[in-house]
Amino acid sequence: MRKITFLILILFSAIICAENIQIFDFETDFPSTWGTNGNPTNDQFNEDSVNFTLAPNPDKTGINTSDQVGKFCRLQSGQWWAYAWFTFNQISIEATVSQPKYVHVSIYKPVVSRVTLQMRDANGSNVYNTGEIHNDKQTAANVWQEFVFKITKSGNIGFIAIKPDFVNAPVSSRLSGDIDIYIDNIYINDDPTPLGEASYGVYQGNLPENFEGVHTLLNPVTYAGDRFGSFIQSFSPTDVTVVDNPLKVGNLSDKCGMFVRKKDGPWNAGFYVIPTSPMTIDATNKYFHMMVYKTMESNINIKLEEGSPVANTGDIVVAPAASDVNKWTDYVFEIPSAKYGTYSKIAIFLDFMQTPAPSERFSENQLIYFDNIEINNSPDLRIGDIGTGLTGLNTDNKIKAWKDMEGNIRIVNNDDVESVVRLFDIVGKQVQSLQVKPGESVIATDGLQGIYILKTASQQIKISL
Repeated sequence: MRKITFLILILFSAIICAENIQIFDFETDFPSTWGTNGNPTNDQFNEDSVNFTLAPNPDKTGINTSDQVGKFCRLQSGQWWAYAWFTFNQISIEATVSQPKYVHVSIYKPVVSRVTLQMRDANGSNVYNTGEIHNDKQTAANVWQEFVFKITKSGNIGFIAIKPDFVNAPVSSRLSGDIDIYIDNIYINDDPTPLGEASYGVYQGNLPENFEGVHTLLNPVTYAGDRFGSFIQSFSPTDVTVVDNPLKVGNLSDKCGMFVRKKDGPWNAGFYVIPTSPMTIDATNKYFHMMVYKTMESNINIKLEEGSPVANTGDIVVAPAASDVNKWTDYVFEIPSAKYGTYSKIAIFLDFMQTPAPSERFSENQLIYFDNIEINNSPDLRIGDIGTGLTGLNTDNKIKAWKDMEGNIRIVNNDDVESVVRLFDIVGKQVQSLQVKPGESVIATDGLQGIYILKTASQQIKISL
């Protein structure tokens, strides 16, 4: 019996170990060649053993108590994209979009900035190339933190480039001198959870979205890169986030989104969000709505991307009037018929003005607020809207609704006037619209199943069918 138990333990241990594909733990000599690029020598094959070396762990606490780590001396005279690299015996990985693999890297550095990783089959080769994978989840300087990168492409890997301070700005003006960045414990597995952190759970970003719930489209700390990120301007988790509604006039929501428009950023800086469910655009679901509150009179642009049969809708721009400034305004973007299809990604640019440049228009970073994102079949502007998100709050009790015994929706209108009622599915597509007279009415659901939102001008009700 003891022998059987011992064998089971061995097998169990082997299974656990098999979950992690070890790349390098820096406890032994480098497995093959290693070096730097852009630091300052602009040569991807530069075998620099001075600025990328093995070194004692500078802080044997937290998630990393190992004795030896890698040390990348990031030179102030180097390129902004400078990186450390090394090669190793090729490892075969199987990864797809639906079943990705995750590369884990522990890093300790004195500045908070973007960490980027790139893997290939060999140095200089493009037979297998992950491209640059970014991670903007660093929370503090001078502490060991594990960064995770998602791979969705199968192949053989034998080269890794770690770009641990990937900020597109001159190093000479951003840093006061050379800095040491420590790297350790590189491995691959099926788990996206960083070491020492709680599991993120399942992403729950849905449309329509009014940012009232715990899980929203904006979750920059936990889902940056996978579901959320920025375009062009340097990104931090505080650039786009959920905040208290600063003006409850014209928009009754308690919460909204906020975008930090950096004065030193490029004119076309923006951000993207990826809802859980794809967005179907057709003749009955072609109007993209978003409420915006900002202090500058400049264009707003949206683009739906990663679509089929067309890759994206192209820029769809609206030009706010002067009267729209300093108040909540609903902006409507009509998707042209030539761009009908299914899309999975939304790109949003809230200050889309090329000239004068942001640095000429602003003396400090600007805060732009946005809310109540949905796609429906109505071009009508929303006023005092609280959005059609699943967690919005009712502002009155004039309309009551519930599912009756026959599976239909029964509505009681306690007001003395007719009210327009619209029914949306979970991805924001309008299913029905009707005038509800005072008294009781019934909406035939015709076999609809799932979660739906019944919406009036001032309230919304979630109904499970």
